[in-house]
Amino acid sequence: KQWYQRRVRGRNLMSRMRESLKSEDIIGFRWDSCITDTTLKTGSGIIGGIIFSVLFAKRKPWPVVFGTGFGLGMGISNCNNEFKQPFPLVSHHIKVDKSE
Repeated sequence: KQWYQRRVRGRNLMSRMRESLKSEDIIGFRWDSCITDTTLKTGSGIIGGIIFSVLFAKRKPWPVVFGTGFGLGMGISNCNNEFKQPFPLVSHHIKVDKSE
């Protein structure tokens, strides 16, 4: 689920990027992905914390804070990885001998 594999309006993002390979567009897509991912993970952490707090912790606030921090930390970590390693690693190369 990397930013370059997602579809935008029915077209593949890579074909769209081949038309205009502007660095600000690439950075913009990465930021959009980071903000969306962080928001979803933080919201999921809040909701999970609320459910845990209501069901198991007698309505104490610490599960909500823990869930929020957990989701925010996961989102920031994913953003950090996305900006550091934008493309998947190729672990090996196959060389073909064309001398025959």
